[in-house]
This record gives sequence, structure tokens and C-alpha cells, in this order.
Amino acid sequence: MPERLKKASFQPFLSDDGRIKIPLTIDDSVEYLLFDTGSSLFTLTASKENALKTADPKIEDSLTVMSWGKQLTFYGVRTKKAVKFGNKVLSGSLVYYDEQRTFEDFYRFAKIWGLTGNAFFLKNTVIIDYKHRLFGVL
Repeated sequence: MPERLKKASFQPFLSDDGRIKIPLTIDDSVEYLLFDTGSSLFTLTASKENALKTADPKIEDSLTVMSWGKQLTFYGVRTKKAVKFGNKVLSGSLVYYDEQRTFEDFYRFAKIWGLTGNAFFLKNTVIIDYKHRLFGVL
């Protein structure tokens, strides 16, 4: 690994079938989220239940998107506490959910709290070390 990248904050990730599940601290609890680059509009997406457990219920944003050929509206609520990757605080802590509960079965099947995409990491360099199963943020 190049010397400049060794300064990144690294955390072990879980993986099955190539899906990367990274640990984020949400509401003082470590939760695993699928790192999904296809979910790049959102900082976090989760079930409505998980979203409202950790966030103020006041809707601060909404986005209507096409997902797998279906139009869905996601509602963003602000987390009550900072979301962290290791000791690094991630900015822009809105968590989104959809009223149709479209992905809840997938979240349970994949044993994840929700999804995170590129939005949290736009001002960072992300390092994925598959050999050692480490996810890094610089």
C-alpha cells in the first residue's frame, strides 16, 4: 500500500459473495451497512423503523428515484447523533427510508442495518483492501 494511504482510518469489513458490509457507529451502536456504490444519492438508507429509532422524525429531504424499474420516494430524517466510521465523524447524517418498505426483506436477508453509498465519502479517499478485508477512509 502506498505510504500516504497508510494514514487512513481502517476498519475490518464483512463480506459474503463479494458484498462489502462496513461498520458504522450509529446512535452509539456499531451497525453493519452494505457499501453500495449504486446508492450514491444517499448517505444512509434503512428501514423506516431503524431510521426513526436513530433520527428526529421531522422530514428534512425527499427524493423520488427509479429503483429496479419502480418509482420510489425516499424521506430523509436527521440522525440525533453523529455517524462515525471508526473515530472519523461522517458529515451529512441524513438517513432515508421509503414508506413502501421496499428493501426491508433484503436488509433482514443480508443481516444489515441498511445501505450506505458514496455520499458520505465524497471528500475522502476510500480504500478497499480485499486481501485483508479492510475498508479505509482517508
